[in-house]
Order: sequence, then C-alpha cells, then structure tokens
Amino acid sequence: MKKNIFLILMFWTVMVFGQKSNPLHNKTNLPCKTCHTCEFPTIKDPCLIDCPREDLITIRASVHSAPEFIQLNRLSDRYTGVRFSHKRHAEMYDMSGGCGGCHHYNTSGPVQSCAACHALKKEDKRDKPESTPALQAAYHRQCITCHKTWSAEAGCNSCHDLKKSAVSQSEKNKKDSLLAISHRTRKEPEKIVYETDTEKGRVATFYHKDHTQLFGVSCGQCHSQLSCVKCHDQKRSMNEPLVQNVVHKTEEEKHAACFNCHKDDNCTKCHSNKELQPFDHGTRTGWALANYHTRLICSDCHGANKNFKSLSRECNTCHTAWTMTTFRHAVTGLVLSEDHLELSCKDCHPKNKYTAKPVCTPCHDDKMYPNDLPGRKLW
Repeated sequence: MKKNIFLILMFWTVMVFGQKSNPLHNKTNLPCKTCHTCEFPTIKDPCLIDCPREDLITIRASVHSAPEFIQLNRLSDRYTGVRFSHKRHAEMYDMSGGCGGCHHYNTSGPVQSCAACHALKKEDKRDKPESTPALQAAYHRQCITCHKTWSAEAGCNSCHDLKKSAVSQSEKNKKDSLLAISHRTRKEPEKIVYETDTEKGRVATFYHKDHTQLFGVSCGQCHSQLSCVKCHDQKRSMNEPLVQNVVHKTEEEKHAACFNCHKDDNCTKCHSNKELQPFDHGTRTGWALANYHTRLICSDCHGANKNFKSLSRECNTCHTAWTMTTFRHAVTGLVLSEDHLELSCKDCHPKNKYTAKPVCTPCHDDKMYPNDLPGRKLW
C-alpha cells in the first residue's frame, strides 16, 4: 500500500513540476477537460482536443487596468524594440470591442500576453494550430492593418529604429511626445435623432443610453467595425483639427447593427414623423414597473438573450425560492405588522397569486385591502 502511494506521489511530482507551462495557465477559471482529453496532460503529451477557442468566453477588462506602456523587444534583431503605448491603443479599441480586438479568445482568467499563444518562431509552434501565426507575424498583422488604414503607409521606421543608426534627440522627443498622448474620450450621447429622406417615418430616434445602460448592449455589438478613418482623415496633418469623414452606406449597411435585435420589428418602432419618447415599460408592455423593479436592467428578468420575450407577471416565475424566512416584505413598500409576520404567503395571496389583490377574509370578516392594511406603508 505504501509503495503504491509513493509511486502516485512520484508521478504527480514529475507531471506538475516537469512542465514549463505558462505561469498564468493555472489561474484561468476553466476545468482541464475544456482543452484536454486525458486525466493528466503533460508537456510531451498534452492530449489537446480541437481548439475550442471559438466557443470560449472572451473577457472584457477595463481600459483603466491596462499598463501604460509595454516594451516589445523579444524579437529585436536588426531593429530596436518597440515602446508600445498599450493604454492608448486600449482606449482606441474600447468602443469597437475592447481587449478582444487584440487578445482574441481570452478566457476568464488574467489577460494573456501575445506570447502565451503565439510562438516566438514558426518552428517553435509545436502543438499550435497551423493557422496560428508566430509572434512576429501576429504583431505585424495586428499593427499594420490599422496603421495602413489611417496613415496610408506603415514603414518599419514608424515604430522601429535601426540598431546601428543614430537617432537624433529631437526625433526621439517627437516619438515620445506622440506616445504620451491619450486618446480623447467621447461623451456618450443620451439620444441620437436621424433625419431621413423618406416621406413617411422620416425621423428615426435612437436612445443611446437606453441601449447601453438599460438593455445591456455593449459598445462592440454596434461599433465592432469602427475604424480610425471614421473620425480621422488620412491626409490630415497633426496641426489640423479632427474632421469626421462622411461615409455613404447602403440601406442594409445603415440598419445592420439594429437588425441584430430588431429584424422582426415594424419600422414604426424607430421611425416616425416626430421624435419618439424613450422606452417606458408600462407603455410598451402594459405593465408599469414600480419600486424595486425599476432598479433592474432588462437582462435581470429576461436573461442575456438579445431578443427579450414577454414573461408571466406572477412573482414566483422569477422568485422561486421565496419563503417566510427569506423574503423581506418591505421591498414591496409595505412592512407587515407583528400580527401578520407569522402568516404564510398564501394566507393573504391565495394560490400564491401575488399580482392579484390580497384577501383578508380567511381571518377577518370585516376587513378589506387596501382600506385595511396589514402593516405600514413605506411609499
């Protein structure tokens, strides 16, 4: 028995300490079976399943938690390393998708570095999928695409300096001053009113804050295709003011973001001949929210699905675990008196129908709600 225990301990020690895994690997909140088929994966035999990254959650970290600068110098050969203004780039990406723009398929643990998934050299890729570029290719593919969009060129010297060249102090100061600039924060609009050229429904009213703060729509759901040229003119010099480019779109392109949720809705939901009012739960659904429910966002009751469906108005549809000991009656706006504290819910709410008017007749012949209250009103 002791021999068997010793062998198991020896195997476990070799397995754990014999690996040179990413130090952040054990901090991800994922079960091993998400990626590995065997019980004890090793560096030689990781027994990986087909890459599941398409189905994994990509976290959205706060821009404010991003490091100010990162020195990219692991691949420096002919050129010096790059002092990458990480936070500034994160600010640019914040509206169009956040960290996921560069840190693709990052799971629920700490934000992984590029080198965690991209090998230093192509020949070091080992078990990585053939389509995964090596680190240098990943860096350049990510950077050049954006830089060419707004500057029309992406020469090596725009980020790198030759190791043997003497860079003037003025040139170095110019680069440092550009790196130090923060991307300006754009104030979130309350609403946007579009004027169209249609005869009917020429005014389209979009309540931006309703969508982000009430409906839980993230910036990336609408602005995922946003690029620098939306606001920056490619030919603008550094001393000229920003000018927003006018982009001509087809009708389908104009409605693409809206149709993610509204493809089955009638045009009159957004279009009218006058400005529409913001979303009101009572007007739209016939059930006015009051008291506690006004503090909730839509997904708290309707789930994370983008297309919210109508729900039963009975409280126990959502509140399945209510008991006399777990429910605080005060959240309804009425604090029960001592005489009513020990009663069960169905004594006043027959068949647990909480949307119907409470009854007093099981105990009282001469009392009726709301003329006679079972406690004290809070509002």
